[in-house]
Amino acid sequence: MPFQIFSGIYQTFQDIPEQDEPFESDRWLTSAKGRLEKACQEGSVCEEYGLPLLAATSVEKGAVCILDFGGGVGTLFPLVRDVLPQETELDYHVIDNPPSCQAGREAHGEESGIHFHETLPKQMDTVHIVHLGSVLQYVDDWKGLLKQLVAYQPRHLLFSDSMVGAMPTFITVQDYYGKKIPFRFINQDELSQFMQVELGYSLCYRSKYLQTVQGVKSFYDMDNLPAAFRVDCSYHLLYSKSTS
Repeated sequence: MPFQIFSGIYQTFQDIPEQDEPFESDRWLTSAKGRLEKACQEGSVCEEYGLPLLAATSVEKGAVCILDFGGGVGTLFPLVRDVLPQETELDYHVIDNPPSCQAGREAHGEESGIHFHETLPKQMDTVHIVHLGSVLQYVDDWKGLLKQLVAYQPRHLLFSDSMVGAMPTFITVQDYYGKKIPFRFINQDELSQFMQVELGYSLCYRSKYLQTVQGVKSFYDMDNLPAAFRVDCSYHLLYSKSTS
């Protein structure tokens, strides 16, 4: 049975013969208070990457340039392109390993707005956004990498699906379908202090991010680690260049 909540075609509100005030009903108020209680308990939770929205708000003189470190085959490129006005010039640069870059070039074909690099470009004129999506946790010298990235003088650094929290910074091993990968969780205060003091970027947005784990929006089971090192989500973090 279809779940249909709309009926009829009208020109004005006044043409509708039967109208109610559901937003004053007990059902609506009970639902609203339930959502408020959930928001107070869980905080801000995001289920998607925020790069498309940030790109749309960062267009300058009809153009926006994004450096996507660890951007794989350019998965986010069409999502960013589709939210921008058609006349916007999108200059999108992906930095990743050779197999990912080759697969990305083949997948995007003759698309002119996206470029793939196996190493950081030596020079770029203007970079509005540096994006790191689910990648900082795999970088050994993460502070050195961030110093290299801010050398492009971006307005924003957006960390998507970043493994940060109140726990001490520590390294563990991730099992990726039988493959063992070094994996670092970073104390968020340590990251923010480094970004602010060493690089001159301030935290201006922080939201929980829920991944899809075995088909469910959740996080990984960390009960096998000591309690002091467990987290229950990853985060989206936006750092912007400090003005003072």
